[in-house]
This record gives sequence, C-alpha cells and structure tokens, in this order.
Amino acid sequence: MFVLLFVSILATSLGQTIGYLIGCPGGRAVLSRLPIPADSVAKIERGFNGYGGWLVLFGRFADGPRRLIGVLSGVIMMHWGRFMLLNVGGAVVWASFRALGFYYLDLHLYSIIIALRHLDPWIAWLTVFGAIMLLLTVIAVVRRRRLGES
Repeated sequence: MFVLLFVSILATSLGQTIGYLIGCPGGRAVLSRLPIPADSVAKIERGFNGYGGWLVLFGRFADGPRRLIGVLSGVIMMHWGRFMLLNVGGAVVWASFRALGFYYLDLHLYSIIIALRHLDPWIAWLTVFGAIMLLLTVIAVVRRRRLGES
C-alpha cells in the first residue's frame, strides 16, 4: 500500500512538473492555438493569478483543470519554489485521498453495506435532502459574492 501511495505521489507530481516546464517557454503558443477567445484567456489568467495556489493544491480533484494546472502555472510564470511546494502538497492530498480512501473502502465495504441496509429509508432521504440543500446554499453564497464583486 505504501508503494502505491509513493508511486501515486511521485507520478502526479512529475506530471504537473512536466506541464509547468512545457508552459514556461511555450505555453502562450499552446494557448493561442486553442479555440478560446482572447477575453476568456485574460479572464483565466486573472483567475489563476488570484487563485492559482488553490488550483495547484486542490485542482486534481476536478477532472478538467487537472489537465492544465501545470501548463497554466508555467504560462503565468508562477514562482518555481511555490509551484513545487503546492504541487507536491496537492499530490500528497490527492494520492492519499484516492489510494487510502479506496483501500479502506474496499477493506470495510461489507460493513458499510450492512450499515446502509439497517438505515431507515426516511433518514437516508432526509440526509440526501440536507446535503443537497447545503450544496445549493453554498452555490447561492458564491454567486452572490461574485455579483457583488462585479
């Protein structure tokens, strides 16, 4: 299990680092070839300048941004030390969550299924409804803040 964790951290860190090294000298040329309007590219750069550290740290959990994090970090010339610290930190968080999460889920899956079978269906639906309402509240707060900033 520890070998899997180590290889996962190493591979994801190395992949983002290669993207960074590609993005530094040739990232602008790659972005200019993509079918993205110039104002959208400027908006992406502003967003990445403001929240790029968080993206490097947690962007691996979203399938789309994960592919471009390293390249965009190189394009905006994020400081190498900061990028590597956030890159390795994000790799540790992502690999730990994925590898250890799936390992322990597999280890205790039978117990989880038994516990779910014993739940009252009303409580399960109430929990799902509460989670959806919490998600909608968070989305509304984020939208309100964006509209306030514009």
